[in-house]
Amino acid sequence: MPRLPKHYRIAIAPLAVALVVGVAWKVHRTPEWIVLTGTEAERQEICRSVYKKPPWRAARLLRHLLNDRSAAVRIPAIEALAHCPSLHPRFALTIRGLAYDTNPRLRARALEYVFQHEDMPVEAFLGGVRTDLSEDSFRDEHPDLLASYVAAELRRGNPTTVAWALDLCENGRDLDSRAVQALLRHPELLRPFRDRLIGLLAPDDTPNAQFARAALTAIDGQMRGTQPTDWTRQHRAPQGGKSLLPPLERFTMEMEWAHQIDPNFQIDALQGEQCVYLGEGAGGDHFWRRHAHSTVNIGKIHVSLHLSRDDRYQIWCRCWFLDKCGNHSLLHIDDRWLRWRNAAYEDRNDPLQQWHWKRIETHVSLKRGQHTLTITAGDDGLLYDKLAVLPVRERFDPNSPPPMAPLFNSAQPTTISMTTEVQAQSRGTTQTISAWVRRNSEELTSGTAALFVPPPFRVEGNDRVDVSFQDGIPLAQADFRVHLPEWATAGEVEARTTFRTKDKAIAFGSTILGTNHDWYTTGPLAPSDPRCRSLRSRKRLTRDDLVDGWSRYPANGYDRFRRLNPEKAYGQFHNKITFLYTEIDVAQAGEYASFLTIDDNGFVFVDGKRVAGRYEEGVGEGWMHVDRCHLEAGILPVFVWIGQSNVPEPTGADAGRHTPNHCVFKWLLRKSRHRPTPHIRSVPVDLTPQIDAE
Repeated sequence: MPRLPKHYRIAIAPLAVALVVGVAWKVHRTPEWIVLTGTEAERQEICRSVYKKPPWRAARLLRHLLNDRSAAVRIPAIEALAHCPSLHPRFALTIRGLAYDTNPRLRARALEYVFQHEDMPVEAFLGGVRTDLSEDSFRDEHPDLLASYVAAELRRGNPTTVAWALDLCENGRDLDSRAVQALLRHPELLRPFRDRLIGLLAPDDTPNAQFARAALTAIDGQMRGTQPTDWTRQHRAPQGGKSLLPPLERFTMEMEWAHQIDPNFQIDALQGEQCVYLGEGAGGDHFWRRHAHSTVNIGKIHVSLHLSRDDRYQIWCRCWFLDKCGNHSLLHIDDRWLRWRNAAYEDRNDPLQQWHWKRIETHVSLKRGQHTLTITAGDDGLLYDKLAVLPVRERFDPNSPPPMAPLFNSAQPTTISMTTEVQAQSRGTTQTISAWVRRNSEELTSGTAALFVPPPFRVEGNDRVDVSFQDGIPLAQADFRVHLPEWATAGEVEARTTFRTKDKAIAFGSTILGTNHDWYTTGPLAPSDPRCRSLRSRKRLTRDDLVDGWSRYPANGYDRFRRLNPEKAYGQFHNKITFLYTEIDVAQAGEYASFLTIDDNGFVFVDGKRVAGRYEEGVGEGWMHVDRCHLEAGILPVFVWIGQSNVPEPTGADAGRHTPNHCVFKWLLRKSRHRPTPHIRSVPVDLTPQIDAE
């Protein structure tokens, strides 16, 4: 074969080299190459996209990822398999093997998968998982495993699961709300434990007392009261758990009429529409869970449905999405996870900042009888206005949805949800707190709501408000005014509402109130700034360090959910670091739970010790960082720095749809996630004389 002329060879050589380099680079960046040669973080990231691949390719990737050398990769690989249900038969045996792993987090995720699939044998795991879940730390870290285990055992009709759950309650342990909802769906299994449930009723409205009231109401078919004597009197024979929820085939309901609304969901209004609002979802259930603490229970909505026939149903929600981050939450019917119809492609397609109807899946096959729809908090900026259910064979008309139904259900107790203007009140201010009473019987027409707030907060004006219900409307509102005095030393407290009718308390509600710390700040600094480099090397500051360049954090830099948002105070920025200082009063030395939401990165130091934080390049995803920390008693300095990644504002199709470099910071110290501690208080800090003197 004749050789090409030299000038042709010279011209072609760069193209050939470019082709070889390009192919090599392309192969190097394929998921198949990364799962074999990539770093642990890269292999974790590949798990997030597996469900978008064709089944044959997803199976090839999962074969490597589920057998990865790192447990930190195998955990998200199980999550990836859960998003690929068609591949379940191929990897079921692999998951069973992982359920015996010695790594507790990997074992927990594998067991959760096992209990969520009815075709997988669970008998071999029952003893071990119950032992694991009896440990407080393990149970708190894996609420989804607890819910899956309880639901699976109740489906099998195992009454010992009820006895085990009551053992936990009697020892002062709280159950996750999804586990509670699973128990409430089986009044026939609860009935033999009626006396033990009565024993859980308490004068104060503990989570276990709430569960006991709901369980007793489900057993008897009506709400009798909040005291043990209300349930021990022989008014009439129990109704055997018969639900009085009307059977329906098609209906629409206002979402604020949900039978139970747990914070951070709250009833609010937008453009004249009363709705349920999730303004803070950071740390909630995610479409994707990266690690154990990616998911923390920060709010749920529960709606009971009674369907009149077996059928395939379509479920629609009328929604408002603030931005493309706040366009989802997790929805379950009983224990089945429902997806948005276009779950994988929402970012580009969803209309933002307008009311619109959104369909969940193509169809949902449901049996006749009672079901529970659970909506779990995900990301910020989501509002629900209405819920519509109708058979698939019918056409849904958004301008003429099915008839409105209040869904009265006397087998569920009256509930109260509370809405605050702000979670953390500034000193010297007054806010309105609304208590929303949701009745479950048309016979309940009126009552009185009373609000109690511990000092230093106080109710201004009436602390008791008469409440009356309109015909056919299950919800009524009572408003109160709450004041926090100037210079108050305040920690977090529970504001509590009691609803009484005919001189009997029948419902309780609560919300956590706090005060903003007296933060001092440098404002955003460039990483090259000498002050920034110096402060990043520090773990502890004193008041004497705050003279040069420090000022009180701007009052307009907070949102209503207690988060510091420096971009509200200083405008949009990126590639900056903001430093903060405040002081806390720790009345009792001990272990406390730390909950940190931070975007993008940074650390919290208390008395010179790092107690929370992360440092990762790239944009944060609104995780909640859960840690335990030991604090000594006394007035302790708190030093924080918040790093904002070098990511500019989006352009092109994403411009204006969401801000990837948003900057937020929120840090709580509590007894547990939903229980404040009385031993930590925010201290007023006034450095004005020192700054002025300088």
